[in-house]
Amino acid sequence: MNVGIKHMINIENLINSGVEKARKNKHDVIVSYVEKLDGIDAFQFIHSNIDHFVNENFYWQDAHSNLLIAGLGAAMTMNITDINNRYENISEEWQLLVERSIINNPYPKVTGVGPVLFGGFSFDYVNKESNLWKNFSHGIFYVPKYMVTNVNSQSYFTMNIICTPDGMREEDIEQILKERNFILQNSNVNNKFQVKEKMSLPNVIEKNSSLWVQQVRKAIHLLNQEYAKKVVLARDLHLLFENEIDRVALLQNLRDQQKNSYIFSLTSNEDCFIGATPERLVKKEGKRMFSACVAGSAPRGKTEDDDERMKKELLNDEKNLGEHQFVVDMITEAFQQLCESISKAHSPQIMTNKDIHHLYTPVEGWAKDKKSIFDFVKELHPTPALGGTPTEVALQMIRDFELFERGMYAGPIGWVDYRHNGEFVVAIRSGLIRDREAVLFAGCGIVRDSNPEKEFVETKVKFRPMLRALGGNIYE
Repeated sequence: MNVGIKHMINIENLINSGVEKARKNKHDVIVSYVEKLDGIDAFQFIHSNIDHFVNENFYWQDAHSNLLIAGLGAAMTMNITDINNRYENISEEWQLLVERSIINNPYPKVTGVGPVLFGGFSFDYVNKESNLWKNFSHGIFYVPKYMVTNVNSQSYFTMNIICTPDGMREEDIEQILKERNFILQNSNVNNKFQVKEKMSLPNVIEKNSSLWVQQVRKAIHLLNQEYAKKVVLARDLHLLFENEIDRVALLQNLRDQQKNSYIFSLTSNEDCFIGATPERLVKKEGKRMFSACVAGSAPRGKTEDDDERMKKELLNDEKNLGEHQFVVDMITEAFQQLCESISKAHSPQIMTNKDIHHLYTPVEGWAKDKKSIFDFVKELHPTPALGGTPTEVALQMIRDFELFERGMYAGPIGWVDYRHNGEFVVAIRSGLIRDREAVLFAGCGIVRDSNPEKEFVETKVKFRPMLRALGGNIYE
């Protein structure tokens, strides 16, 4: 891999320009340098260097594997403090940072290179006190110091450096260039990842399972009194392992096992939020906008014939179709507010993952002028698939009835680049990894004719992707 002198000289000159601009304007400046490098893989990049960046790293893989992004370190971090204006604040802060940047990108048409903001919002703007989410709070975003983007069979390396009005010593610049060369040489494609050893089966702590069923019954009682039309109630599952969880092995297992899902991983101060979700919230390509209505589900059949039967039953099941229509109506309304024109499928399709079938209706639109991806995230989250309807009533029911703090679970997680293109997904089929402990999350849409025991069984199916990736098989 060529990490030559030419690039190092260019980077050094850009840093000096960044320092000069920062001094002149009296604010920080981000310098971003993009290179096209053969033979560098985003997952390999994480695997080879994660030990040096244990507190800040991320990974993203879209559902079609056309785009992989991996980031190490944090050139800049944005924490969410104003919960009432969290989408607007992040959007404005990102816009300001981009305007103040010096970007050397010879590949302006390539998605996801240059400065990229990666992170997510907590599910609810009202958070209970929870030690579990202390390192994520209301959400966190950061611009990685080093990033690899694999797109359309090409590889790109981005380096982001913050230049301050205080300047930068020559030895600091030398250290940056030395670190760049080290991580690139360490990311050699021949250094293939191998699982060191199979993860031991965990000690499973299934808290309050009977109480959760009781809470579902209480919710159904309110729904039958027309308090709301639908609410999504989730539960958590705690796993304790003998040794520290191998997060790279977990990530690889999700990549291998969940081929039709978005794979994401976001680390903050050694806590890692990771998952494989089937559900896109919104994608932006210029003014083209994409969303997906995903609600209503059925388990996979044990045989091909059984599987086909489950699909047909799902497409004709009134309860699931009703749940799905709530989501279609809500997303359509949001797109009508934010788009000049929209289109959607006339009837739901089947989305199939390893363990489960979902009802699925894609929605597309053409964004109005000056509408950012954060405008869409604000209007779309939470969809009735993860919150319920009406939204605020369902959110209050979740706060009252759920037995844990959702934190980042079911919140929007994703990325946006400096041209304001990007994608956010709904962070389900996920878990929080802390040393030897994994806390997994799964939820169900509750309507007035729901059966609490069947809903509990459905959560078991939704736990399977993370359980399998962690080496557990308690719900197989």
